[in-house]
Amino acid sequence: MTGCENEKVSPTALSTDYKETGIENVKLVEGRLHFTNPDTYFEDVEKIMSMNEQELNDWEASIGFTSMRAAANSAHKAFGKLTSKDQIPAWENEYKDVVTIKDGAVTDNVKLGYYKILANRDGEYSIGQTLARVYPGRTVMIKDGDRSKFSEALEMEKSDHDRGILIVDHGHSQEIQARSSCGTTQTHTGQAEKNNNRQAFLILHVYEETSGSYSWTSVQMHVYGRKKNLGIWMKYDTQHQMQEVNFEAYNNNNVLISRSSDYNGLVLAEVTNFYYNFDIFGDLVLSGYYTNDTKFESAKGRSTTRGTDEHWATICCGGYTNCPQTYGESYFTP
Repeated sequence: MTGCENEKVSPTALSTDYKETGIENVKLVEGRLHFTNPDTYFEDVEKIMSMNEQELNDWEASIGFTSMRAAANSAHKAFGKLTSKDQIPAWENEYKDVVTIKDGAVTDNVKLGYYKILANRDGEYSIGQTLARVYPGRTVMIKDGDRSKFSEALEMEKSDHDRGILIVDHGHSQEIQARSSCGTTQTHTGQAEKNNNRQAFLILHVYEETSGSYSWTSVQMHVYGRKKNLGIWMKYDTQHQMQEVNFEAYNNNNVLISRSSDYNGLVLAEVTNFYYNFDIFGDLVLSGYYTNDTKFESAKGRSTTRGTDEHWATICCGGYTNCPQTYGESYFTP
């Protein structure tokens, strides 16, 4: 992360140094997205999250913004152009802030797409006077915008409301490909592989969005494909199909919310990631302790890519009796 660590984010900076973004209450200030009105934060975020990956790319280019999402995608694409393992150290040095090679795969440092879309490459965005910085596994929000508090916050296990330091946990992950309990984890992942050279992933994540003062619950679906270069897995641009995606999840009021029907989708554009947000909870409340208490009661679905075809990444946990199949024809089957 970069930037001077003894400065505060000043809302008056908008009077002299900002760019319009096409969204009324969202400006570009010092290379980060600045949400000028905390009261409209959730509505403004919805406008951004409703964009598909190509629309996000075009929007960012038009306003001169580089998100963490775009930087990570660039890292995967750059890795795909490497022709020798001798080139990997230089690539790692250039992109170590957004990706790392772990367990034989190029892996994004920040997993949750919500934060990668909002944050710039330095991991920052701001809401009114609050400055947020995204780290692997957590987001730190400083209510008065004092950057000097970030280093202190990294040593903290929980929020300090008296000092205006908020720790937002990104939740715990679990890989599920067979029927089982959903447990208490907020992220469930399905994975499929074909011929040891193509993979498909389906991820469902339930989490709390927070403006620093208010919170509501959301579920994000994330699908992507991977292929190998130099023996290492990496994301690549491909087409996607999703079927039978559904869930039951507890919101931050501990109320169980269920979708009425399955989600099915087909993405024929060549994209690195496909995100879809299910904002069905309607539970906007005053933020309390900024911990992630949301969880899935049940979750299911499957996805594939053009490369994995009849091999489907599958999730099925909780009370569903009609689990999706891991093998079968797809849109891409000849």
